[in-house]
Amino acid sequence: MKKIVSLLILLVTLSFANSYDKALELFDKKEYNESFKLLIQAKDEGNIDSLYTLGYMYYYGYGTKKDYSEALKYFLKASKKGSIKSFEYLGYMYGNGQGTNVSNKKAIYYYELGVQNNGSGSMCDLSEYYIKGWGVEKNYFKAIELVKKGHELGNSNCKKIWEKYNLSSKKEKNQLNYNNEKKQCKKSFNINPNKAIEHCEYSIQLEPNDNNSRFFLAIAYFRLGLLEDALKEYNYLEKQLLNDITMIGVYTQKGNVLMQQQQNHEAFNYFNKALQLSNKKSITIFEATIYNGMGSVELQRENYKKALKYLNKALLLTSNKQLKMNIASNIGVTYLKQEQYKDSIDSLKLSLKLCAEVNDYIQKDLISSNLAMAYLFDNNQEKAKQLSKESITGAEKTNNQMALFNSYLVYSAVLEEIGQKKESDKYFDKANAIGNLIGISFEDEETKTSLSPLTILKNMFKKSKK
Repeated sequence: MKKIVSLLILLVTLSFANSYDKALELFDKKEYNESFKLLIQAKDEGNIDSLYTLGYMYYYGYGTKKDYSEALKYFLKASKKGSIKSFEYLGYMYGNGQGTNVSNKKAIYYYELGVQNNGSGSMCDLSEYYIKGWGVEKNYFKAIELVKKGHELGNSNCKKIWEKYNLSSKKEKNQLNYNNEKKQCKKSFNINPNKAIEHCEYSIQLEPNDNNSRFFLAIAYFRLGLLEDALKEYNYLEKQLLNDITMIGVYTQKGNVLMQQQQNHEAFNYFNKALQLSNKKSITIFEATIYNGMGSVELQRENYKKALKYLNKALLLTSNKQLKMNIASNIGVTYLKQEQYKDSIDSLKLSLKLCAEVNDYIQKDLISSNLAMAYLFDNNQEKAKQLSKESITGAEKTNNQMALFNSYLVYSAVLEEIGQKKESDKYFDKANAIGNLIGISFEDEETKTSLSPLTILKNMFKKSKK
């Protein structure tokens, strides 16, 4: 985009210093050499507006030799004083390598400063970056937003951009893209979280206010064990003015994330918030999910009686296979912790069966590794080895950190039990590496010595006296 602009149109000044005012008068009379000399004088007198004007003179070669390097120098000085037009020129110069190396990053930085200060020229220029994908992802929604605002502020160049790139048709096309991405985001979060993340992130990029896609994005993050990413999205959603149904979902899912982070008190508070809102609005459809969360918290607190009370209540309240799968899994782990291995195996097998019916390959690996533990403690090493090896294969494909941790640890314990020490150590090191990342130590707290994988599992699932 070529910049040909009248100095008097561009310049808005509040300075009344004689040398600067006179310089403008001389420029208007096309007496550029004298104007330039007076601008130097005004600059030396401390006149701020003269910095931008000198940059302009050097940029176009008025009253001096055209010199992009000098123009850049003065625009940079003026930008530090808040010159809006300097932001625009700096964006253009960095974007086109005038007086400096090309840098889309710096160009976007200065254009965005201009946009933040209602610089219509920066809006028009920056819109092209979103149209072309220069240093940013292509985003016609963003480009259209910038062009419209720049046009409303009176910049005729924005209208030219609108017509040049036929943005009216692009808007329609982009709306179709957005609708498709939004649909795929919602469709994929359960069956393919990695794919869901791709679609949800693009949907949000096209429409930043799409809170539904953000909600499903958070669930996809959670299902892959990316807890901090999930929590960030839920924290954002919690601050939005959402309807009661969505808010119940946000509270419940945030509770699940906090529970995975071992923040049980906070997690239970969020589940309770969800339950209170559900009861207040008579929205019983969510109660099974909420009770499942509460039961899971009590499970982590080792209050197994309370855990089973909430979990069994949850199981009775739902016919949804996906949710039943999760509840049965939690019941299986509760029995496992109480050393009721037969009951644990039955519940985890039911969970695995439901997992296959809903085609949930993400949960499959975690459930399989827990079932492998139950078989190991029930003295069925062959079955434990088979299941834990299968769960490793699946978890390595999805990169589900929690499933990987569980699978490596169980497989290592099985190998230790059957006397394959070298192989056991190999997988134990892998489990330890993930344990360090998610805050699980493999050392005895009293002796500070390393524990064996079998000892760790026994400590994790020892019979509770509660």
